[in-house]
Amino acid sequence: MIELHSSRDFGLRGDAQSTARVAAAQDAAWAVVVLLALVFVGSAGFRHLDLALLGYLAAVVASTAILVYRVSVFWRRPASAEYAWSLSKALRNPREWPVLALAVWRKILSQGFIRRRSVAAWRAHLLLAFGTIVGFAVTLPLVFGWLRFEAAGERTYRALVFSIPTISFSVDGIVGWSMFHALILAAAAVLCGAAVLLRRRLQSEATGAMAPFHVIPLALLALVSVSGLALPVAGAWARDSFPLVALVHEVSVVALLLALPFSKLFHLFVRPLHLGVEAMRAREPVASCTRCSGPMPGTANQIAAAETALRQNGIELAARLAVCPACRRRELAVMQDRALGGALC
Repeated sequence: MIELHSSRDFGLRGDAQSTARVAAAQDAAWAVVVLLALVFVGSAGFRHLDLALLGYLAAVVASTAILVYRVSVFWRRPASAEYAWSLSKALRNPREWPVLALAVWRKILSQGFIRRRSVAAWRAHLLLAFGTIVGFAVTLPLVFGWLRFEAAGERTYRALVFSIPTISFSVDGIVGWSMFHALILAAAAVLCGAAVLLRRRLQSEATGAMAPFHVIPLALLALVSVSGLALPVAGAWARDSFPLVALVHEVSVVALLLALPFSKLFHLFVRPLHLGVEAMRAREPVASCTRCSGPMPGTANQIAAAETALRQNGIELAARLAVCPACRRRELAVMQDRALGGALC
């Protein structure tokens, strides 16, 4: 998994870094303009925006600007750009779509790479992922004014999307129940997933398991879920505490959105690059080890992209990158044996 620990970019230097930052700032500005334009159109000139949700809207706009800037810079790094180009090429070639579909299933939807490490962690990640997706899919259209409901009868509502009437449903039916309980189900799924992963980290003896970089996003997701689940409870049985619960929920959501570009959750926007990796591996033969002539973990283009990124940071490892992991381990063992005067033999 690719992780980003700070705002400093180690893949770009000099003029390339300046150029990437200017382009990323332009991308961020355009993203905000497009988002606000869509909000304007979808909410009928801002007339259908819910005033109680303006804080969420401001946080989404700010988070979008920062996210697009950081994603744009990240995707422009030499190695990332190589995978992005590979993904773009695969998307334009229908013959490569089956490879992409399989990669989407393995690398994004099923998350099988996590299941190989731990079934419990895999289940928790699925709950966290799909609960979050459902939560954002329901919340963002409401915040943007794209989705709203109006009464169409005594026990019937009509959903309006971009102010266009769509389906009508009874509050007593399955559709109505799903509409009004989707966020509760999503919050419960996220809370279960976050709780399992937090417990695993508490029980782990690995170095850095409780580092803020790993723990804070889970804690924020748990807080958002708990406060979200508390809203209907407070509204039904503790109306005096409802304003406080609503404030806690809003603050936690805003904190999560603003932390998104700088936390471990940033990997969600890096993950599509893995599709480019899979397309590259399916399109090109793997490189051969310069020592044993065996297969390398990646293609020649992948190794070249890694060499370029390292060289820009003053690290010359061209000869080492062309050696497979097994040969590197053997060479390390030989050097250790020599240092110990043959004690390992």
